[in-house]
Amino acid sequence: MTITIVSFVLTGVIGACISYVIQKRSAENDREAAHYQSSTTAIASFSDSIYKRFTRAGLLKSALKRCADKSEVLERKRLYDEAVVSQESELFGRELLIREALEQSQYSKFEDLYAKRLRPRLHELDGLLTSATDQYVVHPAALIDQQPIQDAYDKTRSCSYDLVNLIFLEVSSKQYRGKSGQPVQTHEEAVDDFDSDCPERKSDENVQ
Repeated sequence: MTITIVSFVLTGVIGACISYVIQKRSAENDREAAHYQSSTTAIASFSDSIYKRFTRAGLLKSALKRCADKSEVLERKRLYDEAVVSQESELFGRELLIREALEQSQYSKFEDLYAKRLRPRLHELDGLLTSATDQYVVHPAALIDQQPIQDAYDKTRSCSYDLVNLIFLEVSSKQYRGKSGQPVQTHEEAVDDFDSDCPERKSDENVQ
């Protein structure tokens, strides 16, 4: 009788312990999933703002290249400027969300890479497009050198993609750590791609 009672008590205790462990792990998994979801949303928001600006730049570049009507060029320049203002004005808020995604309370490596490598290229492209638009509006028949614009456009595109990919894999590697799956590309490979496509410029090469 005593053995039966003891067994019953132990069974209840063990069952309660197992149930507690399962619930705790489930809660941890739910928190990790929620954090991963919010992290990827923050990165997607940053990516969308960059690529909207980049897409508007491409449309303006195209209009200038084919010598479109002045009104079309000005309208595309207006839409491009709106995309620039939107991306720049909302940048800090998005950077704070990415800090949280990276679990960093201070100025993050991502912010440093954006400020020193991608932003100068965005500003260079902006300057070239603005100058070309001003020239075209005043002298529509004037020949505009398209090559510097195209080069800046291509470099900005590569740099933008690599930075978004790098920051996504930074978060993704945390999600996959300790699990059987692996990200398609390692964080180290993404760093190599970014350094190759978007090297830091010398101070006199930065265009503000």
